[in-house]
Amino acid sequence: MLWLRPCEFKPRPNRLRVHDRGRTDGGRDALLPELRKAHHKLDAAVDALYERGGFASDRERVEHLFMLYERLISPLTASAGKAKRKKR
Repeated sequence: MLWLRPCEFKPRPNRLRVHDRGRTDGGRDALLPELRKAHHKLDAAVDALYERGGFASDRERVEHLFMLYERLISPLTASAGKAKRKKR
């Protein structure tokens, strides 16, 4: 399992230092190198857990994770809807 320790990122960046100040478009290109490296490590860990060949893009990875999340919560939302109907 991948663990990122806070001590790996000294000095600890505040929110203003997380993104390069010269970039205003956001996104991964605007991240500091240390944070970009952490994002890549996390992406690799998610890819290894959920998709053997890795995902083709960030979008594909996020869509897959949301699909799993929706599948996980669907029994909860279905039972919540039934409970509301019974009260009427």
